[in-house]
Order: sequence, then C-alpha cells, then structure tokens
Amino acid sequence: MLVVGCRDRAVPPGPVVDMAPSTDARVTSDGLDASVDASIDSGPKERAGPFESFVIPKDVSVGRVIGFSKDDAYLGFGLSRCDPCPQEFDFVSPRKPPLHFGYLWDPASQERPGYEARKKRNDEQVEAKLAELSPDRDEPPYKLRGPFPYPDLSFVYETERDDDKGVVLVRMGMKLRDEAPVYPVRLVLGPHPMWSPSSELERRFAKLPKDERAAAMREYSFGVHEPEALYMNVTHDGSELGFVAVTHGTMWVDVADRARRNTKAIVAEVYNTTGLRHHQAKEFAKASVYFAHAAEVEPTTSLFPYNAACASARLRDTNASATATANADAKAEAALKSAIKLGGAKVRARAARDEDFASVRRLAWFRAL
Repeated sequence: MLVVGCRDRAVPPGPVVDMAPSTDARVTSDGLDASVDASIDSGPKERAGPFESFVIPKDVSVGRVIGFSKDDAYLGFGLSRCDPCPQEFDFVSPRKPPLHFGYLWDPASQERPGYEARKKRNDEQVEAKLAELSPDRDEPPYKLRGPFPYPDLSFVYETERDDDKGVVLVRMGMKLRDEAPVYPVRLVLGPHPMWSPSSELERRFAKLPKDERAAAMREYSFGVHEPEALYMNVTHDGSELGFVAVTHGTMWVDVADRARRNTKAIVAEVYNTTGLRHHQAKEFAKASVYFAHAAEVEPTTSLFPYNAACASARLRDTNASATATANADAKAEAALKSAIKLGGAKVRARAARDEDFASVRRLAWFRAL
C-alpha cells in the first residue's frame, strides 16, 4: 500500500534486539462561477483512484510490512540492518508507546546451549505481535483504507539526492488534475550509518595516489538508494494520512522515514498552494475557486477564506459587466467576513493595508467590517 502526523526521524541501523513488550461527497464551490469551476474539474469521472499517478519505483519489496496497523493506532515498517540480518519492525503511535521488535539473529550465541529455544520463543512472539497489529503490506493493487472524498486529487511523490548530506529526500503530496503537484510532506532517507562527508574522505585519503584515492572514495562512500517502497494512505475513518518511505544502502542496510498528518490539513494545503500559483499568475478566477475549496475542506483556518476574498477582489478589477462586478463583490465580502470571524482583529488590520483589496476599500461593506 501507499502512505502522514508527527514527523519521525529516519530509523538508523542498529543491533537486532529481542521484541520489546507491547506496553463522499465531493467538495464543491457553491456560489462561485460555475463555468470556471467546471473548467477546473474537466476530465474523466471514472478514475483509478488517487493511486493512479503513484507509481512504485521497484517491485523488490512486495510483501514488506509498511503502513498503518489494522486499528490505525500505529504507523510503521519492516527493515533489515544488514545483508544476512532478519526483518525487524518499528511502529510509532501518537497515543501509545512505540514498538520495536524483530526476529532474533545473534551469530555470537548461535552455538551456545539454549539459543535455538530462545530464538523460537522470540520469533513466535514476533509472529504473534504482527498478527495482533495486522499492518498493511506493500501489495499492489493499492486501495484506499477509508474515505477520501476528493476525486480530483491524486497521490504523487518526487525524489532528490543530497549527496552533501548523504540522503535521499522524498517529497510526498497530491496534485489536482492538470495542475502542478504540491508536496506538503518531506521524508528523509539516510544517511547510511557508515557515511562520511566527501570532504572528510578527501582528507582521509589525501596521501594516496590519484587513482587509488578515487577508488577508495568510491569504496567508502556509503550511500543510500532511491526509495524501493512507498506508502501513502488514509486511516479507516479518513481523518489522517500516513506516509512511509523505505530503501536500502551499501551492504543492504535499510533506512526509513515516516510521517502522519491530518487529512483535511493536507488537502486544504494542496488547494491553497495551487490557488496561490494562479493568484500570482493573475489568474484570479481559478485562484478564487481553489481558495474556496481549501476553505470548505478546512473551515477553521482564516487564511483560506482570506485568500478567497483577495482573489475575488482582484477578479472584480478584471470584470467589465456590472453583474460580474457585483458577483465578485459579494464573494469577496462573504469570504472576508468569514476570515475576520475566524481570525479577528489581526485579519481585519491586515485587510486594511492589503493591496489585493485596493479596489473595494472604499465600498460600504468593506468600511463596515
């Protein structure tokens, strides 16, 4: 499956340990220009869902534990610390103690009496805990676990290497049809536990001949690869999104990162950021629609209706007919009143000096705010 809340640090390799005790309706733009809204929502209605643009880079991780537990309490993954190391599992929850457990592998003790019995007990505990958690696994085709009433949104990601830090950045988010992606979530894979900055390696091997120095630099530049497993999905009630990325590095050391976020906050950010792009391009009609969508998704934040009011006020400047101007005035007034109701005097003071409202500042409704 594919999958976001509190940002967790990437999990670095470490020793394998015994198991720790477990301590639909679509958003609309009512009252906005129907022709503009229709042009934004054009395209086929039958869709493969939000995973249609979320192409997993590799298939080597099929079956890997990655994602939410069955009851949504935990978000986690399985990984291996080295080539011969067995799987271990890491789960975190905003409400429960973290869980870290793994199959036993202790080469130094394998020949000692009782090792096999200890391994059997440990591994049975691991299987029992996995059965209890019943986490998602990387098994296509991917399906939503709960409601996600935004058929105009698709899940997307992009990656970027930062060799100066020895990491791969994984940006995860969504895109609206025919719009550029928005990436509210950033996961960090790496660095490898044995990674060193190139400057340090250059100092270490400075006395070697050029060819030997280049070979040594390559051998000791422990890096991580592009993600081989990605997860993005909702909880069963649709209230949260989970994001996970896993990959491996030199010597098959796995690294991972995850995040868990409020679904409405993420979706509203996608609409708002898309609206800002159009607003900056002076495409105020589209901007006003997207800002209105953001306000509908997350109605407790003053920023979104404020932005909708800005776009409508600017749209007023571009409309020639009296009817269109009156419509823009009405939308700007309603949106700005909503923003002031949510944000109070600070929002009112901001509007008084915001150039987006220059064309309406002398109107009676604006002076009465």
